[in-house]
Amino acid sequence: MREVDFDVYEKYIGREMDSLYKQIFTEQFGSKPGSVAFENVTYAEPVDINEIPKVLATAAKSHAGLAQSELSMLRSREKQLQNIPNRTDQQQNEFTALAERIKNITSAVENLDENPSLIINLYGNSYVRKLLESPGGEKYKTVPLPPLLTDAEYQYPLVASEEIGKALVNAGILAEGTVARLPSTGPGNPGELIELVRGQ
Repeated sequence: MREVDFDVYEKYIGREMDSLYKQIFTEQFGSKPGSVAFENVTYAEPVDINEIPKVLATAAKSHAGLAQSELSMLRSREKQLQNIPNRTDQQQNEFTALAERIKNITSAVENLDENPSLIINLYGNSYVRKLLESPGGEKYKTVPLPPLLTDAEYQYPLVASEEIGKALVNAGILAEGTVARLPSTGPGNPGELIELVRGQ
């Protein structure tokens, strides 16, 4: 049986391996020739806790540009719906959701410097995805994040329809995999949650 070179593993993990793990490794890999290789290793600089508020504000400002693009798309769709004389219930729900989202985006952008949390909450789990997937975002996965960010992970952006949600993902405004909320269909019927992916 080929002996496992545990020095390679122990150098990688930074400590001596437990004897039980050594036995498991020997049984699983000891008879197979070859070298040990580790893939997809990401190295990140340690994060300074004091950096986090500044990082959140900077990321919120970058979202303001995305918000302006979203406003343009939503206003275009709102205008289309305005020109329909007898809207169906579904179209009316979409129209109402568009008006609400447009109002909230406008308020968030206008108050960005005083209150960046508005735009963070407006994009919710999409904001968190974009922040953690950004260059350098890997290091923020290793520290306790402020409540604003952990709460935003469970905020679901309102999309007036699944088609608009997909268009926002395709345009890069929402992160792929964002969980979004569709408009309410009436009192006591909260909007359905959907996961948005790129598509036609």
